Amino acid sequence: MKAKKAFLIFALLFLMVGMVGTLGVSAKKETLKIDVCHATSSATNPYVLVNVSINSVETAQNVGGHGSHAEDAWEPYTYDGVDYPGQGDMSNCDDLPIDILGCMDPLALNYDPLATIDDGSCEYPPEDILGCMDPLALNYDPLATIDDGSCEYPPED
Repeated sequence: MKAKKAFLIFALLFLMVGMVGTLGVSAKKETLKIDVCHATSSATNPYVLVNVSINSVETAQNVGGHGSHAEDAWEPYTYDGVDYPGQGDMSNCDDLPIDILGCMDPLALNYDPLATIDDGSCEYPPEDILGCMDPLALNYDPLATIDDGSCEYPPED
């Protein structure tokens, strides 16, 4: 009987893990960052060297980003076992300091201690919401994360 119960628990866990993948929920992968020599179109500062997530490079190139990126340059890189080609001439940024975009708030979940420019990407844990957490109560609050003892029930007959 114990073996059967253990098998059922294992099967249930296996199905739950499979469902998580089916629902599109997955563990967040670490994001590779690369140096990009970004053309600014400025006469006084025509290029800046930034260290960005490869997701930013893909978004800028495929979705349009915040302007034309045809003059930007980066070295070839490998991510998740796939080789990606580089683009442009990195020598335009040879003597420039690297700006590293990222979350600069040490209280954030995704704090990047190497970031030199805050890119607004900081993520924080959800705030505690006080309320009634009993779904049978009249004032049930489905958003509550901490039960504050305020539940109200209909009078008993």
